[in-house]
Amino acid sequence: MSPPTLAFDFSVLENEPPTGVERYAVALAQHLPGALSGWRLCALGRVPFSQTVSGMEEHWEIHVDRTRLPRAWWRRRSLPKLAAKVGADLLVAPVSHVPKVRPAMACCRTIHDLPQDEVFSGEENRSTKIRKRFTAESQDLPTIFPSAATQADFVSRFPQAGAPKMVIHHGVDAKLLEVEPPGPALSSRDLLVIGTLRHRRMPDVVSRALDLLRQEFPETRLRWLGRLDMEVADGSSIEFIGPQSDGRKLEEMMQASCLVCPSLIEGFGLPIIEGLILGMTVVTAAHAASKEIGLDLVEYYDGRSAQSLVTAIKKAWADNDQINSAQLAARRAHAESFSWQKSARLHAEFYQSLIR
Repeated sequence: MSPPTLAFDFSVLENEPPTGVERYAVALAQHLPGALSGWRLCALGRVPFSQTVSGMEEHWEIHVDRTRLPRAWWRRRSLPKLAAKVGADLLVAPVSHVPKVRPAMACCRTIHDLPQDEVFSGEENRSTKIRKRFTAESQDLPTIFPSAATQADFVSRFPQAGAPKMVIHHGVDAKLLEVEPPGPALSSRDLLVIGTLRHRRMPDVVSRALDLLRQEFPETRLRWLGRLDMEVADGSSIEFIGPQSDGRKLEEMMQASCLVCPSLIEGFGLPIIEGLILGMTVVTAAHAASKEIGLDLVEYYDGRSAQSLVTAIKKAWADNDQINSAQLAARRAHAESFSWQKSARLHAEFYQSLIR
């Protein structure tokens, strides 16, 4: 009897540099082979991948279409044909976009977050409209969510959706586990944001908060690490340093007094966990997923209020002066509970349940 075949849409690996979704896909590419022993693994792509995944060619058959179709429509029209061509028993998409015509095989997707009008109003572009449409059309598809908050959001919108669902948290980068946690940079007023510059991360609120802090602490700096997906406002005091290598990102984190996570919505919140693994003080906008992931180990604020952010940062600085080894250990222990190996094992169990 031939082994079951998994066809995984790795077209997100076209993106450079990686953001949260790409890092999720990379982690599964690395850890699923160990969790799906005996399976035939096929990595599907629209064009050749720009990201190199260690060990991928050893464990995955790579099949690339080399098409000029836009990626969203490639997933809708060509992806199921490619999956059928490789003889897949299960087609997995790591995003909410799924085939328009369901192939004669099991399908599964991951929804990281759902577009919300009150949060994404500034991002009401073609991509967001497509995501809304595809999510609504495919509500009956088996789905993985990175947090209970995202699953609850989905269920509240589509209460009639009866397909299998599972919450599987992301993991922490193994490289960070090898770093001796330095804790927050106590003598620094440097702040750091990690993530693509988008409306949902409220850059105007962050900029106003920085201006307010500088009135009392002129030496304060805020550096924003990530791709720019929108125009930078004129007169912003934020230092935008663009996407950086993992090594440079680690250096920036170790030099910061606290990590600011300003997004109004996230499916999980990898920067929160990465900050905690290093013992950093994390200040994050309060929403269901951030509270689920950060517990009482981070400082929360109203993501739409510059004054609330200022208050949270000043409290974080005061707490830094009093931090002790037990608190640093608690941060790291919590972050270590998020493992990509565990995440991959749970993904494998969910996949297996769909083809029995």
